[in-house]
Amino acid sequence: MVTIPILIAVLLILLKSFFKLLVYNQPDGIDCAKALAALPLDMTFLIFGLLIKQHQLSAAAYDNWTMCLLIYLLAAVIITLLWRASDLALTTGSFKLAWLFLMPLNIAISAVSFYFALTLLL
Repeated sequence: MVTIPILIAVLLILLKSFFKLLVYNQPDGIDCAKALAALPLDMTFLIFGLLIKQHQLSAAAYDNWTMCLLIYLLAAVIITLLWRASDLALTTGSFKLAWLFLMPLNIAISAVSFYFALTLLL
């Protein structure tokens, strides 16, 4: 069953985020916001890797596999750009820009791409 490796991989990404945030660090609000902003990026590349692995293991070839991969790669580029912009906005002190526009948009695009990736995997 594919769901157990996906759950383990998601838990490892969350554990990585907590370790990066809490080990030898006294996190403040900015650190927590940056960790939250980076989480969609980590999840995007995790799912990207899982999609490629699932395609390698799958005996049935998808007709639109290349198109799905390119669309997901485009989504990954957009998510990366939004993460960088929200990280920069948090660093420079533009909290309203980061919290009201960039981070919700990044999380929404990540959630949609995560959902479509899971439908391909399961």
